[in-house]
Amino acid sequence: MAALPVAEEGNETDGPQIHQEDSWVVIDSFFQEKGLVFQQLGSFDQFIVYEMQRVVDAQTPIECTPQEQYNPEENVDSKK
Repeated sequence: MAALPVAEEGNETDGPQIHQEDSWVVIDSFFQEKGLVFQQLGSFDQFIVYEMQRVVDAQTPIECTPQEQYNPEENVDSKK
């Protein structure tokens, strides 16, 4: 397997090269510790906490004008 890019020769490097197999070990460890739905829950929380208000703020205000309400004591001409 090919190694991931590291500092070029002549530059200081502290540590071993990282191989593709190493990345799979890290990914497997992440899923064992956090579970499969951790990222989805984090994304949903991010949307609810931050993005939902941005969506609301981007919309033009809705103006509501109340109409007369039904009053059972009032006689209404229903034959119109």
